Amino acid sequence: MRLDLPAACAPLAYRWQHVLRQYLAVHDVSMDGEPNARLATRMLAELTPPIVTMLQGLLAFHEPQFVRHLPSFYPLFVDLMHCDSKELRQILRDIFSQRIGTVLHHRQALHQAL
Repeated sequence: MRLDLPAACAPLAYRWQHVLRQYLAVHDVSMDGEPNARLATRMLAELTPPIVTMLQGLLAFHEPQFVRHLPSFYPLFVDLMHCDSKELRQILRDIFSQRIGTVLHHRQALHQAL
């Protein structure tokens, strides 16, 4: 099932990008070995399930909305692949295989038709 979000819902995608950037910032702190690393690791454990749910929602975006926001999300997806969460890597694998691969395939077919 794909979510067909109207253009008015675009702020949701921008908010999700902000949330992912903040999650990655916490991840960076957890990897630094600083005194706050332990706290950041605990925060990641609490934040990862809602992040996975959010990415599942993004996976359900209708194709035009997904394609429109892909340039902004793609670098975040790549950075998220470095996180330790198996669940997070699983949903990212689904996004890359089911959505990004499809977008690339459609663009390649379009270029070949020209």
